[in-house]
Amino acid sequence: MTSLNDDSAAGRPMFDLEGKVAVVTGAASGIGEATVRRLADAGATPVLVDLVDCSDEAERLGGIAAQADVSVEDDIAAAAAAAVDRFGRIDIAVNNAGIALDPVPISETTPEHFRRHADVNALGVLWGLKHFTKSMPRGGAVVNTASICGVTAFPEYGSYTSSKYSAVGLTQVGAMELGPRGIRVNCICPTSVNTPMLWNFAEGEAEAAVLKAASPLSMIIEPEHAAALVHFLAADDCPVISGQPILIDCGITAGISGGIWEAVQEAVEREAGKGAED
Repeated sequence: MTSLNDDSAAGRPMFDLEGKVAVVTGAASGIGEATVRRLADAGATPVLVDLVDCSDEAERLGGIAAQADVSVEDDIAAAAAAAVDRFGRIDIAVNNAGIALDPVPISETTPEHFRRHADVNALGVLWGLKHFTKSMPRGGAVVNTASICGVTAFPEYGSYTSSKYSAVGLTQVGAMELGPRGIRVNCICPTSVNTPMLWNFAEGEAEAAVLKAASPLSMIIEPEHAAALVHFLAADDCPVISGQPILIDCGITAGISGGIWEAVQEAVEREAGKGAED
């Protein structure tokens, strides 16, 4: 009998990344940090790309680090060149780096607010697709980090949502263009993730509370949950999924949760009580 822990076709552990070179942007914290550790634990040699120096972590994991601003094409080209110079190729590219500035309504959106989201969240994906795949062999995989805001909308998130819709669109175009080379391109679309970026966000606490209430599972995403999905999409065991924005949302988009019903019912009862008192 074949063990569930073995890939009978290849004679290796399931979701094994041994011998793979994996580039991850935004590697210093949050989803990026969890992804680097997850892929390294599965056998990949990591290339940590971030604005800050990740050399110590890279050395600990047996990889290398490259400081880069993902919005600057030359920085990403240099990071790709460093990876190829050291390891000969890139097998996995995780275009994860992103930002979320404080939300504002469309009526108050400035060009700077809009462009900053686009520069990091959209151009970061574009430059990663362009440069990290140049030396990617057949069987390679690209995973982009988009957002639930790349498939649906929330008020006052116009700039952020536009940038994440761009990430989804680039994922689909990338899948079409790179598919003939045997390279898969997908993106993950998480809701709020328990990262420093969420809690540094002016609306972070309220956002987390609302989305937790809206979730049938009554929870928000941990970085490790997102990293697990990235691992699945990056592994050779997943050879036929491409061009997909995959929701990781604790069930929020499935329908109206019990938490929302209860919150609305409580609000209605409070209003009814006020009316009776009046």
